[in-house]
Amino acid sequence: MAGFMYGGSGGGGIATVAGTTDQITANTVGSAVTLSMPTNVIISGTSTAGNLETNGSEILRGFGLGTAAEKNRNFVIRRHIKISSTATGWQDIISWRPYMAGTTTDPTDYWGTTIYTIQLAGHCAGVGNGARYARTAVFLEGSGGAGGISGAADLRHHTVGTVTNFQVNNTGWVSTLQYQLTGSQTGFHGFAHVEISLGVGAGSDGAGIEWVIS
Repeated sequence: MAGFMYGGSGGGGIATVAGTTDQITANTVGSAVTLSMPTNVIISGTSTAGNLETNGSEILRGFGLGTAAEKNRNFVIRRHIKISSTATGWQDIISWRPYMAGTTTDPTDYWGTTIYTIQLAGHCAGVGNGARYARTAVFLEGSGGAGGISGAADLRHHTVGTVTNFQVNNTGWVSTLQYQLTGSQTGFHGFAHVEISLGVGAGSDGAGIEWVIS
């Protein structure tokens, strides 16, 4: 973990820690302290904090899992994504797909379901403000090397105000959330808040895959 910042109004404390290889370093700029660590930090007990701020993805691993492969096939990822664009055509927001564990090889016998939730909100330039909420299940079904995504089914979908077009594009084993300007819209400026739930499936590769986010 690198670049973790803690800001506080209290006085005192360490201003700078100069470290060598495999040591924590700290540097104070203004009211914030930046900690740099050489590798991931694992907390075996409970971590309690008044505030937790991340500048990236928030990942919840499956309860009680031990190995890295198990953790990479059973998790929920949450990401808040800034969008400010005048591009036309379908624009990618986030993608996910399964690979065989430790490889970039497609599964050949995997049957399972993923679920995503997206909140897409902001201002459609030239038209007005709006928001969209969608929650959809994506079905992955395949064996004999001909696998892929069979389709998706909306669990819930609501819009209010002026919104862009939206879809989940399923190609092969890859699911991609996308938006597109429509009508007289000249740009979209807002955010996408996405949560994706991923896990094991059935088939000979059901417990042998890992999920990759891009």
